[in-house]
Amino acid sequence: MSNDQLTKIAGGVGLGYGVAALFAPRALGRVYGVDGTGDTDALTRLYGSRTAGIGALAFAVKDPTTRNRVLQVAAAISAIDTVSAIFGGVTRATSLRSSAMTALSTAGVTALCVKALRA
Repeated sequence: MSNDQLTKIAGGVGLGYGVAALFAPRALGRVYGVDGTGDTDALTRLYGSRTAGIGALAFAVKDPTTRNRVLQVAAAISAIDTVSAIFGGVTRATSLRSSAMTALSTAGVTALCVKALRA
């Protein structure tokens, strides 16, 4: 697959996840094993707005160099999220289910962005 195709997939994942987090934070939280509260809803929405924004940028940017910068930022953020999720699970700050689901999904996004950068 080409850089353009993979970038569109990454952008679609970001937009989809971001919109779900913004408009249905508790439903999304349940998938990750998180019991929703007003506080977790607010944090999930913040994460969603960031993710949707990056996804929208992936679609909006046409210049290949700038598009790759967006991919680099998305990969870096997702990699940090992966490490954070693993740390949360190891220290038992979050449930093992939540940590594993978050680590797997963010590692997948990281891998997708890296693959797009190498295409």
